[in-house]
Amino acid sequence: MKKWVVLLTLLAVLWTAADTAASCMTFRWTATGDDGLVGQASYYDIRYSRSGITEANFYSANQVVFPPTPKESGSAEEWTICGLPSLIGYNVAIKVGDEAGNWSPISNVAFLITDDQTGFRGDVNGNGVNYEVGDVIVFTNYFLYGNSVFTVNFADQIAASDVNADGYSLTVADLTYLIRVVVGDASPILHRLNPHSQGVEIETRREGNTIVLSTDAVSTIGTAHLVFDIDHSLEIGIPSTSQAATGMDLNWHRDGDKLRMILYDLGRAHIASGRHDILRIPVSGQGTIAVADAALADFDGRAYASSGALKELPSDFSLAQNYPNPFNPSTTIEYALPSPSRVRVEVFNAMGQAVTTLIDDVQPTGHHQVVWDGTNDDGQTVASGVYFYRLTAGEFTQSRKMLLLK
Repeated sequence: MKKWVVLLTLLAVLWTAADTAASCMTFRWTATGDDGLVGQASYYDIRYSRSGITEANFYSANQVVFPPTPKESGSAEEWTICGLPSLIGYNVAIKVGDEAGNWSPISNVAFLITDDQTGFRGDVNGNGVNYEVGDVIVFTNYFLYGNSVFTVNFADQIAASDVNADGYSLTVADLTYLIRVVVGDASPILHRLNPHSQGVEIETRREGNTIVLSTDAVSTIGTAHLVFDIDHSLEIGIPSTSQAATGMDLNWHRDGDKLRMILYDLGRAHIASGRHDILRIPVSGQGTIAVADAALADFDGRAYASSGALKELPSDFSLAQNYPNPFNPSTTIEYALPSPSRVRVEVFNAMGQAVTTLIDDVQPTGHHQVVWDGTNDDGQTVASGVYFYRLTAGEFTQSRKMLLLK
């Protein structure tokens, strides 16, 4: 019997929610096509349910009648289901079958929300009154304690959290826009609020017994949700905001090796654009702490496309082995500075004679690199052989050996 094989291992459908019409839900995905060897993608089986969808219960979920025919691999496809209750969250999943009746595994499961006709978008606490302080409290608690805060009607409360109408629930952008409406800076919306195309660069560094977190954003930051991985042996004190986040509220919760924080303000305080230190976390004992996940939105409720780079700044001076090694004609030298320092990177021959100085300048905290092109201070190419490079930063000095082969 001919067996059809899905192009991707688990039919990696790329779902995106769309702005929806009255009591409808539109979803989009990318067609996988077939593997070109056996079988052919001929049918879709699309299912939706207010409960979770798994391989085991896929066929008990609601089935889409007359679904589209699969297109060529990489093609954009979409389907709209109407006649559904408004402002309700649904799980949606899909399978693909061939002409012989063989079916793929279940796709990833998307969570989408129907349009808002009841006007209760924003009723996150489920009490029948939307856009109130109680909704903000439940929403912020979600970022610290998870789904356990939704005790009235789980599916409806999650659906109501899509406050900025972008089709994605339970985001920091939704929380930020909810605050704007509660405060009176904005009105409830039914259209998509597009995210920033740029991410936010996030860095951590250690200053003695304090971890300092900084951000670099193209616009304001109105809300930040941060998750840290922490060694069990590391003790933390009470985190606080830095000057750039003055007036903002910082709630946090540690659960074993996870530390969760939500930074926001039920008012108009926010972090200005640009690079700023925003948080300080006192630590003691042995172990490490690092940013595992981050989600941020600006003051107006626009999400940043991603958290951008997550960088942990060095806690010690170090000089890495050059690469490539051996090399011809050039090689890269990397080093780390835990604090701003006067830096010299020099190259010596096997006799200990100076060949060239690559760096002689004050540099900031961070990871740095410099390339040596195999020439001396006069720009002349040096001979093959063993050379040494040395980093001097303040009172720190370290040397390593490298080999130039021609």
